[in-house]
Amino acid sequence: MSLLIKNAHIVGAADDYVGDIFIQGESIAALGKNLDIRADKEIDAAGLYAFPGFIDPHVHLEMPFMGTFSSDNYESGIVNISDMLEAQAMLQQAKDQLTDARADYRVKLVTYLQVTGRY
Repeated sequence: MSLLIKNAHIVGAADDYVGDIFIQGESIAALGKNLDIRADKEIDAAGLYAFPGFIDPHVHLEMPFMGTFSSDNYESGIVNISDMLEAQAMLQQAKDQLTDARADYRVKLVTYLQVTGRY
């Protein structure tokens, strides 16, 4: 299956112009102005922006959130995911520090209540 996106405002790392994007299968095969290519499907993207090859670096893979988990994955539009072990380690360290801080707060609170007799 091929797709030709016509007249899009294309923004890339080094480019910013109105042009066309030709996609063959799951890959960008050509970028340019007024591409003379036949495709199975054509879309007129006049007035719309396109960021070919853009990677969304802000994802939350199965991150706990308000009693549920976020659902970012390939099907939801995330094309490239970098799973960084260092980031996971940092998150675990932050979680451990929060757990320690909560425990410390509870000890101080119980001690305060016992000393002041306000329980």
